[in-house]
Order: sequence, then C-alpha cells, then structure tokens
Amino acid sequence: MAIPSSFRAGTTSDEWTVHLTDYPTGDGWTVSMILNSGSQTYTVVATEDGSDYAFAVTAATSATWTPGSYAYGIQAAKGGDIFDVCQGWIVITEALGASNAKLTQLNADLVSIDSAIRKVIESGGVKAHRISIPSVSDREYQWLDLAELRRHRIWIMGEIKRCKAELGLASKKTGYRRIKSVLS
Repeated sequence: MAIPSSFRAGTTSDEWTVHLTDYPTGDGWTVSMILNSGSQTYTVVATEDGSDYAFAVTAATSATWTPGSYAYGIQAAKGGDIFDVCQGWIVITEALGASNAKLTQLNADLVSIDSAIRKVIESGGVKAHRISIPSVSDREYQWLDLAELRRHRIWIMGEIKRCKAELGLASKKTGYRRIKSVLS
C-alpha cells in the first residue's frame, strides 16, 4: 500500500495507490478513503488504475484541508455492502504560505494581549479583561485574568517562533557571546 505518512495541504497527491486482491478492479467495487481528525472529515474516492485503486487529491481540494493528525480508513462498497479494508494514520501539514497568514494573525493577537495586560495592570482594581484572541480560543470574547493573559502571551510567543522557523525567518541568537582570550 502506498499511502504516505504525511501530506502538505495545498498540494497535489501523486496518486496514492492500493492493491486490494479481495476487491478486484473491474468487478464493480467503489473504494474510498475517509480521513477523520475528530473535528474534520474528508472523503477521497479512488479510481481504477490497472489492478490497483488510485486516490488522487487536487491542490485546490487539499488547500481547504485543516492541518492535523488524521485516522484514515479505506472502504470497499458494492451493492449495499461496505467493507473496512485497512486503516492507518496520516498527518496533514499546513499549506505553504499558511504559516505567513498565521504569523500575521499571531502578531495581531500579541498586540491585543499586551494591551489587555497593560489595562489590567494599570487599572488598579480591574481583575480581568474581556478580549478576543482568534489564535487562542474559538470563543469570540472571553474574560481573562492577568495570569491567563500571561499564559496566552507565552503560548503566542511560542507559536510565533514556530511559524518564523517554518518560514525560515528564525532569528539568530542574540545576547552576549563568550570571547576566548588568546595570548600570543
């Protein structure tokens, strides 16, 4: 079986193939692969390729796929019967360029977090701030106290670092460098 262990969203598959001796091509079987992450499900229907079944995914189709770890199951159907043929795992990684958009959003969220932290600290009596942080929560607005704001800031900084590394923008280490003295 030639199903990859990972696949980048926004690219074209190179026709993943499976050979199913119990479900021969030309015998009326419909073979499909169901990808399920728990929150997302995608179905890819195979075409016959000689004695194999080929799963082709276009770049336009995979561009809409959400990155994550997916369980896949391959099923063969004929008439009213459906058989589970095999299963496994595949990791869908972000489309190239997606990291750049995510980095822009994370930087905007960092500004919001820093502003909220400043407001809570400067207010004197306010214990929490109502804020919308798309990269941290699905909830549109939520009340966060100072400790939660600081935890979210640390998480956002880590995500920014990861996105920069993916884009090749990781900064070189800064700070003092130990200098060796050599007497001549």
